[in-house]
Amino acid sequence: MVMVKGGLFEMGDTFSSYASDAKPTHMVTLSSSYIGKYEVTQRLWSAYADTNPAFHRGGSLPVEQVDWYGVFIFCNRLSQAHGLQPCYHIGGRILHDTYEYMIPANNAPETRHTRVSCSFNANGYRLPTEAEWEYAARGGRRSKGTLYSGSNNPDQVAWCAENSGNAPHAVGTKTPNELGIYDLSGNVIERVWDWYAAYSGAALINPAGPAEGSARIMRGGSFAGSAQSCTVYHRKSHPSWRDYTTGFRLCRNGD
Repeated sequence: MVMVKGGLFEMGDTFSSYASDAKPTHMVTLSSSYIGKYEVTQRLWSAYADTNPAFHRGGSLPVEQVDWYGVFIFCNRLSQAHGLQPCYHIGGRILHDTYEYMIPANNAPETRHTRVSCSFNANGYRLPTEAEWEYAARGGRRSKGTLYSGSNNPDQVAWCAENSGNAPHAVGTKTPNELGIYDLSGNVIERVWDWYAAYSGAALINPAGPAEGSARIMRGGSFAGSAQSCTVYHRKSHPSWRDYTTGFRLCRNGD
């Protein structure tokens, strides 16, 4: 985990592109957090989960084909193993395997009985919020204002359709960004906590998105997507089901 010191930044398409869903830009103030230096690998996932769902197999490759509930359960397992407070709850109780019967089947929408909540005051592992992810991708307080995470040249920092051979690569094999974090652009597109919502332009403090929605946000682009999808502001909305291009990285509250 890498400490990302809190601060103020302009979120959204600050590069005057045609990304309408990343506009209007708006100012966001964030507290400090810890962000995973790497995307969660299959080796780490397999140590705390019962199966390896990945299509492209390899211990140092990012885990993919994980759905939202699997990620939430993994984070809670890892938190408990490390003596930390789990972040994710369902029906008012800590989410773990014994509550799988409450999880919607066949990608059915969440209801008030199956909706997962996140305790952001807990010290355990969780997904970053969309704002935490973008702030880290931009380099936090050390940001150099690059289009991709750590460079204006995608070949330096991102595995994308133009250079990946249509497959993910071992984490940490490209150049890190200003904070020493790898693969925030490319490799696998990463799940974040927030439900999708259009930007309003209002200034925000530690935003976590709307309370409910029909699709959540993913960030960072993937080995199967164009370099344009790997920019620091690019957003993609996606339902809960699994995909072989989709993984995640961990986050924790800062001290």
